Amino acid sequence: MEAPGSSTSLRWTVRMDKVFLDSLMNEVACGNRVDGQFTSHAYDNIIKECTEKLNHPFTKDHLKNRLKTIKSNFNEVFDLFGASGWGWNEDTEMFDNEEEVWESLLEKKPEARKWKNTPFHHFDLLAKLFSKDRATGNEAGTAKEKRLHMPSSISESSDKPESTLEAKTSDSKDSADSKKAKRKTTQDILHEEISIIKEGLDNVAQALREGNEVLENGRPQVYRPQEVFEELSRMELDSLTRRKAYRFLNAKQTRVRELFRCPLDERKEYLMEMMLDEGV
Repeated sequence: MEAPGSSTSLRWTVRMDKVFLDSLMNEVACGNRVDGQFTSHAYDNIIKECTEKLNHPFTKDHLKNRLKTIKSNFNEVFDLFGASGWGWNEDTEMFDNEEEVWESLLEKKPEARKWKNTPFHHFDLLAKLFSKDRATGNEAGTAKEKRLHMPSSISESSDKPESTLEAKTSDSKDSADSKKAKRKTTQDILHEEISIIKEGLDNVAQALREGNEVLENGRPQVYRPQEVFEELSRMELDSLTRRKAYRFLNAKQTRVRELFRCPLDERKEYLMEMMLDEGV
């Protein structure tokens, strides 16, 4: 890796991709992706997280260029492997199909050859992030293309959009049965994504219901100190931290409302971040 802060020389590793993609998933869960685009607030959060975890001074350009490269890789693979029957092997991290199927594809699309021995790291994360956009037509061009939800992330590729992808030969020693056991079909991925989308819609509906209740009351929701204490008790904090958090939250109703608007399973972590930011 070259000098810190140089957006033109940064090279991404498998681990860097993983941290970046995890951060993107967190921002999606927090509602910071609107109409397929990540908000400025999302990028601020991702820069902070990636910088802390990877000990590198990332910039917004680093992240936007890398995201563009990853999506470009995804679109290329999506178009090549759009037919049903293709799967992804968790052990080899490569596309899996019978040899004759590969031969048939390569006759029609010889440009697919470079992908035959190239791993696709972090497949599940990429599918969750990008397949919905591709399938709903934001980027897909034909009905055939919409049948696959298949992204890719290539190790050690540059963050520049025009970077090339280096094929890596996989040392495949798994038996046929083992490959089938680890193989995820495109239908499996689709079912997982539908469940994720449904869960997201349910969360949005719940948030809208809560918002409507506030509007009906004609004023912002005001939480009683007892409600705050009960919520802190559910977080299983130690007594000292619980008392500090209790005083911190009750000092401003905006803090309480901000906390209660978070999903239940994220409130404790979010509270700790709020207190840390305020120096508590």
